[in-house]
Amino acid sequence: MRRLATLALIAACGRSAHAPPPAPSNTPAPTVVEPEPVALPAPPLGDEQPAPEEPPPPPSPPYLVGAWASACMPGATKGTSTQLTATITDTAWVLAVDAFRDPACRKHAAQLRTEGGYELVAPSSVVAGAWDARVDFAQRTLTVDDAATAKAMAKTCRLGARPRPKRPVDVLARGCPGLRVHPVATCAADHDVVALVGGALQLGVRPPDNDLCMAARRPTALAPTAALALALALPPQGAPQCDAYYRRTVDFAACPALPLDTKRAMAEARAAMMAAAAGMTPAQRVQMEPACQSATDALTSALASIGC
Repeated sequence: MRRLATLALIAACGRSAHAPPPAPSNTPAPTVVEPEPVALPAPPLGDEQPAPEEPPPPPSPPYLVGAWASACMPGATKGTSTQLTATITDTAWVLAVDAFRDPACRKHAAQLRTEGGYELVAPSSVVAGAWDARVDFAQRTLTVDDAATAKAMAKTCRLGARPRPKRPVDVLARGCPGLRVHPVATCAADHDVVALVGGALQLGVRPPDNDLCMAARRPTALAPTAALALALALPPQGAPQCDAYYRRTVDFAACPALPLDTKRAMAEARAAMMAAAAGMTPAQRVQMEPACQSATDALTSALASIGC
């Protein structure tokens, strides 16, 4: 009936104001039956297909770019010492082994320097948190500082002639038997494991013969000696809390859940911060410490929230 009243109102509005009213009719108005709503049948449950789950992203490798240095370690003979340094870019790796004539790494005697490309192949299947790595040997030189060291190294490496002090000698092809450095013809790369642990770069345990020349010789454990870990090389800052923050960013760069681009951005921000701090006065660096502590706390919380 409501619909009829509405239609009547529309019709009345559409007539001319001067039109005569319609003659009354004795025919009753037809009854309008509203159709009942029809419920559509639900599809069988067996036809429902769950939305496919996206696979988790593959783990990203640790971001190794930077300058790294080990602690001062005992040398091959009593009263001597050794230190390792590594300079790593996105594609290249330079490892230097420096020998010293004293136990405190102050009287430099010689350096063996190896350069080449590298690849982080895949997460290690045997060393938790580490990645299988291949480091290629493109250049290898030996440099001595003085005549006495030149005489000793000529014998150790079987050079045939004494190297001149401060003049690098190419030992890539011949190697150095006394240092267990193999010729490139028989050993073109190291197959190692690498990991970022506790703010430091760690490498695998090397066998006595120093032979990691095939993938089958890859280490099955990280070197246990703390001195063998290469820490991020930090210029003197005079701000311990900021140094702690820089080291914490290394753990950020190790997290497999983070994209590589995110790790790279963090490393670049760290380098910019270190460069800015280098131009500050000691008092200004001290003033940075509360901010560095807050940044360390925030980074620690962020890493914990993603399981790193």
